[in-house]
Amino acid sequence: MKEAAETMKTLAAQKWEWSAEAVQRILRGLTWEFVRNVQHRDEYRLHNGWVASVYHERGVPFLVEVDVHAYVEVDSLNELEYQRKADEFYDKYRAAVGAAREVLGNPLFDGETAATGFPQDQDAVWLALWRSEDARYMIQQKHEDRETPFRICLVVAPRER
Repeated sequence: MKEAAETMKTLAAQKWEWSAEAVQRILRGLTWEFVRNVQHRDEYRLHNGWVASVYHERGVPFLVEVDVHAYVEVDSLNELEYQRKADEFYDKYRAAVGAAREVLGNPLFDGETAATGFPQDQDAVWLALWRSEDARYMIQQKHEDRETPFRICLVVAPRER
């Protein structure tokens, strides 16, 4: 998880402006390789092979998401295996937050989706949040439902309005 923490530190060191041109300039500066545009999402590949997505609405970016770990074959798991995979990804989340804490300090929020203070515009099972003047930095454990992958993601989003 050290690589995830270092990537989060690099993301947090950027001066984020939330226009398409500014985000593209930031990502080019980080040497992320543009792969393709798919409707409301631009896909990038990082030097280590991780995949990142920039989500936009009407051409304005609102979320940068880097998949750090993913397990996609969820539908092949029986109930016991599924629960073990959920536990495994919770452990990965805790490890990622612990590593990020060493480089970013304590998060302002660290909890599950039902907890008071969970960012209303985010969709995750578990989330840790740090803020700067121009962005929010998050580690998220995502798993929307039984048919979707388990994922650990690094997320950058604008500050709340």
